[in-house]
Amino acid sequence: MDDRDKAPPAPPTREGIDRAIRAAGGWSDMDTDALIDQVYRARHESPTRPLRG
Repeated sequence: MDDRDKAPPAPPTREGIDRAIRAAGGWSDMDTDALIDQVYRARHESPTRPLRG
């Protein structure tokens, strides 16, 4: 372990915060009900696999 592993994390920058907010806002126009329907449909249409034991 070197000194970088022991150092405290750097505080967030304004640019980093802005990038995170923009990334989160990228989902704002998504139709979440349609997404949920697609996920459930895909789960039911895909073949099941046996559990590993």
